[in-house]
Amino acid sequence: MREGCFYYFGFTQYGKTTLALKHLSEEVLETGRRSLILDCMPALNFKSWRHEPDRYAVLSRLCRDGTHAVYTPKDREDLEALFKALHEEVAPLYVLWDECTIHMDPDPASWCSRALRGWGHSGHVFFVTTQRPGDMPSESGFWVTAPEIYIFHLERASDLQRVEMDFGFPREAVKALPKYEPLVYWRDRSHA
Repeated sequence: MREGCFYYFGFTQYGKTTLALKHLSEEVLETGRRSLILDCMPALNFKSWRHEPDRYAVLSRLCRDGTHAVYTPKDREDLEALFKALHEEVAPLYVLWDECTIHMDPDPASWCSRALRGWGHSGHVFFVTTQRPGDMPSESGFWVTAPEIYIFHLERASDLQRVEMDFGFPREAVKALPKYEPLVYWRDRSHA
C-alpha cells in the first residue's frame, strides 16, 4: 500500500493524469479504501463520471455512503473548506487532485498545504497532477516527503527550471520526453 503524496508533472495530453488514475485505481482495488477525485479543469478523463454538485454532497458520499466521489471545486475557498473537512471529518482515503495549481492556496497555513505536507497525520494518500510545477509554491516543501515524482514532457521555462533545480533532471532531457514516458524521481533512490 502506498503512503504519502505522489506528484505527476507534465504538459497536457502526455499521460500524467492517466498514470495518476492508474495508480489510484490499483490502490483502491488492493485496499478497498474510498477515493475522491478533484477534477479542477474539468478533464476529459472524468467527463463521463458522475460529479457531485457541491462539497456537502462529496462529504455525504464519502462519510455516510462510504463510497467514491468526483468533484470540481468552485473556487479556492470551496477547495479550502473541503480540505478542512477532509482533515477533520473523513477517515483515510485516496485523493487524486488533478491540476492542483488551479485553486491551490500558496499560504503554508492553508488547508491545501497542510493536507499535502501533513498526509501522515490524516492517513490520506494523494496523487497530485499539474501542468505547471513552476507555479507550485517553492517555500512550501510539498515534495520533501514525496516517495515518487513522475515528470513528463514540459515546455515552459519556469517548469523546466523547477524540475532541474529540485530534482536534477536536465531541461533538454525533460523537453525531449515522448508521450507516456516519464522520468521518475524517487526520494530514497537514484533517478530513472
